[in-house]
Amino acid sequence: MEENGTGFDVDKMRQDMRKVVMKRIGPEIEIDYEVTEDFKITKPESQKLLSIIFIQNSAITFNLQISYSIEDALFFSNFKDSGKMTTDEKKAMAKDFINELCNMAGGGIKHLVEEEGIDSLISLPVSTRTEDQDLFRAHPKGTSRVITDQWMLEHAEGNHSVLCYTKMEVLDEKAMKERIVPAFGGGDDAGGGVFFL
Repeated sequence: MEENGTGFDVDKMRQDMRKVVMKRIGPEIEIDYEVTEDFKITKPESQKLLSIIFIQNSAITFNLQISYSIEDALFFSNFKDSGKMTTDEKKAMAKDFINELCNMAGGGIKHLVEEEGIDSLISLPVSTRTEDQDLFRAHPKGTSRVITDQWMLEHAEGNHSVLCYTKMEVLDEKAMKERIVPAFGGGDDAGGGVFFL
């Protein structure tokens, strides 16, 4: 449904953002998982870490945040020998895995919007604590529109999970309608292929 005369379907845009992210990171996860929208955070926030990547151009800013624990990240990476590693080595491997998921998604999004003729900047993934997530979440300035979404990737037995959050801030409504929406809504091929930063 079109929202506030924007000329595009905000709910569909939210779905397309998630679809593109999942098409990029899904193949990197070797463990069976379910995508859930109705979830509870079962681990203390102090045990959670956060990786985030930013994409920016003249039309939008976009960020993907993935919250995780070291144990869960290693589980989803399907790494078998973590029992032989030190705590610092486990943390480094978990961070590298989640950062790579951010890289894959961010690189795909950058590619999609640049195919529509909008040059974009992309950050390296940033690692921090989940407590810092509010610094990167929706704080629109002026009249800019913000589209957010979040979902959980859960192991089928429910004992391992990572939380994904996306935020898009629209800076140019005309370019959003004419270029960004088509880039994300590119059908089954959206976010496909392999692109390296």
